[in-house]
Amino acid sequence: RNWMRCKIEVSAFSNTGNVRSNNEDNLYINTQFMKPGDKESFQLSDTIRTNSYICAVCDGMGGEKGGETASFEAVSRLHDAVKNTTFSKMDLQNKIQRVNKYVGETNRAIHDMAEESIDLSGMGTTFACLMIEDSQAVAMNVGDSRVYLHRKETLKQLTRDHSESERLIRLGIITREQARGHKSRFMLNRHLGMALEEGILEADTSEIIQLQEDDTFLICSDGLTDMVEDKTIEDILCNCVNADDASQKLMNEALVNGGKDNVSAIIVNINKFIKRSLMDVFREVTMGRGLPT
Repeated sequence: RNWMRCKIEVSAFSNTGNVRSNNEDNLYINTQFMKPGDKESFQLSDTIRTNSYICAVCDGMGGEKGGETASFEAVSRLHDAVKNTTFSKMDLQNKIQRVNKYVGETNRAIHDMAEESIDLSGMGTTFACLMIEDSQAVAMNVGDSRVYLHRKETLKQLTRDHSESERLIRLGIITREQARGHKSRFMLNRHLGMALEEGILEADTSEIIQLQEDDTFLICSDGLTDMVEDKTIEDILCNCVNADDASQKLMNEALVNGGKDNVSAIIVNINKFIKRSLMDVFREVTMGRGLPT
C-alpha cells in the first residue's frame, strides 16, 4: 500500500419519487445500507479520511415486494462479502475478483428466492458499485444503474448499460437521443436474479482510474438518469460547492422533471490527498491490515 489516503466527502439520497408508492432502490455506503424503515426518504452525509472505500446502488424490479426484497438482498450480501478483515487487506485487483464472486453468488440467491415464492416471482436488481483503494478507483455494474466520473468540469460515464436500448444504439439502429423515449430502455439483458442457464454472471469492470483531487463520482439509479440529462448533471456538479449541495440539487431536478421512478444516488468527492503518518500506519498494523508497500 502507499503512504497516502484521501479525504472523501460523501452524500447519498434515495427518494420514492412522485409516482411510485414504494421505494425498490437500496444503497450501500461503506458498511451502511437502507433498512425497511428507511424507505420513504433516505439521506446520508459524511466526511472521512480513508484509503479504502466501497459503495453501491441497487435498483430492484419485480413489483413492490419483489423489487424491494431483491435490492435489500443485494446490499446485505455485499455487506457480508466486504466487511471482513480478509477483504480489507486485498489489493484492488483481488477486490474486483471478490466482488465478481459476490455477483455470481447473489445472482443465484436472488434467482432461487424468486423461484421458491410466488410473491417474489420475476424479481431482480441492478448493481452499480464504486471501489476506491489507495489512489485508485474502479466502477463495476450489472444492469442500467450507472457510475460517472466528473473531472475538470467534464462528466464521463464509466459503466455501460445492460439494456436493449444500449444494444440497439451500439448496432446503430437508434440514436442515443431516440433511446431516451424508447420502450427498450426498460428491457435489461443483465441483472442480479437472471436465469442460471445463461452461465455465471459477472459485472462489467471499468478501467482502473488514478484518482485526482476534486474528482467526483456519481453512482445512481435510472430514476435519476431518465429524468435528468447528462449535460444537466454535468452542469450541476460543476456549480455545486460540495457533495451535499450536489446531492440536493440532483434530487430536486429529478423530482421537478417528473420523478416517475424511485431516484437514488451517491456522490463521492475526492476532497484532497493526505500523507499518512507513521502513527496511522502503526494503527493499521495493530488492527491487522499488515504493512503498507
